Amino acid sequence: MLQLGDAPVLLQDHGPLAGRLSEKVKEEEKHLKGEKRLSSDHKSYKDMYENMGADQELKLKKLLKEQQALKENFSTNVKQSQLFAGLVNLLKLKHEVVQKE
Repeated sequence: MLQLGDAPVLLQDHGPLAGRLSEKVKEEEKHLKGEKRLSSDHKSYKDMYENMGADQELKLKKLLKEQQALKENFSTNVKQSQLFAGLVNLLKLKHEVVQKE
């Protein structure tokens, strides 16, 4: 498996892009060693992306639970909507009768 230290060897002789990538790799190594911090919330890009992945997993689990609850309650919700539509019709008819009197 490749390590961060292997990147300069892999990026040799590939022009200015390789130089910039090599600098980024060296910066990330400093972050991981604790010599530098990426931000107040994350010590390195690896840490930042791991946290972002964990956040996305939590959001996915929450959405899946919501989806399951919606599927489980679908027939109840449809029946309630039908009952409400019937109530609205009944109230309209009652209003018409009261106006005619």
